[in-house]
Amino acid sequence: MLLFLVCTTRFEFQAGLTLLLGSFEFCTRRAEGKNMHTESLLLRLKEEEFPSKLPTNTSFISNSTLDVSLLAFLFRSSHLDLAAATHAKVDRSASVLKQNAHFIRRLRSKFISLPDSLNLLTLSYDILRNASPQFDSCLISGGLEFISLHADSSRSVAAVSDVDIDSASPGEGLPNSVETAYASNPLLIWRILRMTLELRSASSPTQADLNDLSRFACLAASSLLAVMSRDYRLQLIGECLRWTVEGKPGVSDVVTRLEVLFIVLEKLSARIPAECFVSLVKNANLIGLFISCLSLLAGERTSQNIRKLAASLEMPHLVECFSNGTIPVSCATSCLRAVLSVTAAWLRAETKLSACLDTAGTDSVLALPLAILQPLNVPSLGITEVDLVPCVAAFLAAVGGDEALLRPFGSTLCGFVTRGSHWRCRLAALRLLKQTFDTLMEIDGKEGVVGGGDLGLAACLVSDTLVALSEALEDERPEIEAAANRLFADLEAAGVTAQ
Repeated sequence: MLLFLVCTTRFEFQAGLTLLLGSFEFCTRRAEGKNMHTESLLLRLKEEEFPSKLPTNTSFISNSTLDVSLLAFLFRSSHLDLAAATHAKVDRSASVLKQNAHFIRRLRSKFISLPDSLNLLTLSYDILRNASPQFDSCLISGGLEFISLHADSSRSVAAVSDVDIDSASPGEGLPNSVETAYASNPLLIWRILRMTLELRSASSPTQADLNDLSRFACLAASSLLAVMSRDYRLQLIGECLRWTVEGKPGVSDVVTRLEVLFIVLEKLSARIPAECFVSLVKNANLIGLFISCLSLLAGERTSQNIRKLAASLEMPHLVECFSNGTIPVSCATSCLRAVLSVTAAWLRAETKLSACLDTAGTDSVLALPLAILQPLNVPSLGITEVDLVPCVAAFLAAVGGDEALLRPFGSTLCGFVTRGSHWRCRLAALRLLKQTFDTLMEIDGKEGVVGGGDLGLAACLVSDTLVALSEALEDERPEIEAAANRLFADLEAAGVTAQ
């Protein structure tokens, strides 16, 4: 196979791409016609050496064997500014540039669909592992996106083949899948997963290129986890948990790593069935992790209950890491938002499976009401009711009217209304209290009942709420008094206050 990509103009670039795409498609069809294994294509590419001398303007092509050079070219070019790379003027070359981008996507899709996951992922890791995020973000972003798309492709093939990838044995009905690659070389898959986690944790939200890299790193990690069977996925999550505290890092590093893991888990929840995600959360004791992090980030570091909960995790020294050093506010806030999002994702998955959260035999779920709301009472974190609304809505839908969870949730909110450390906390608690009544009445089908005095699921919250409202109506802040009046009027319209 010839590689005509050592070009100086957009037209030479297009000609090279056309020849390359045609050659690759010809080789693929020829291999299929002769019933050759697809691996032989990659092996034959590996046997071909790339020309040792290249023009100075082709630095985006690696100087190595053809398999590495071609894959690295696809990684870079899929995220490269083709106009700048080929010195083309956009106003005159729009159609040519569009065609070039189309050819690159088409060629990349050919590689993505190759079933030789082990060799493809090995090549991808070798290309990416020493790349610098600061100086080669196009290569890394393109490579991470390729890994994500290849894993998604493997999962799609399994779905079309009616293979239950979550419970199937390695390779069952799906030869050369990513899962089979893990069975053959688990260390490779873990190294790729770890690389994506570390790249995400090293990114900066202030730099656009690194922000893109961060997004593709999370996509690659979630795709790799999604394509695994339940047992393999659980093994990899265990490795991820140990990675967050590996080497006893400083508290800032721990918080950043945890944030990355929470973001990946939230994306994973959208890629696998609710049953599989709930099973993963329970088997990996992620509920305990969510609650521990919510409490620790809110400053609850001396509580014996939290220490006991954290001790049950596969994360030695977690509490000690939080006890040593100060967490930058921005890191703590970002991590809190991430853990609230993944907690909401888990609760939504629970709602799809059962009418009520299972509280039997676990202290973790019972600690959830306080843990969700606790960050609200730490003004320096900047967490508001806007950050909590999705998680609160998911919690209320998941508890199914269980008073063992509803009562402490309502009591905590009412306590914040009367004893909140800052007026913004008291106001946020009032707004969340109103959301709680509205949501519970809607769930119970009583949103249209006026004057009946029956709040259904919300009835257990009325007593504490009325006491809190009586104090809020005397608050020195007019915003709080106004919010209390609105909630009181709603309760009065429902006929509750008349009782």
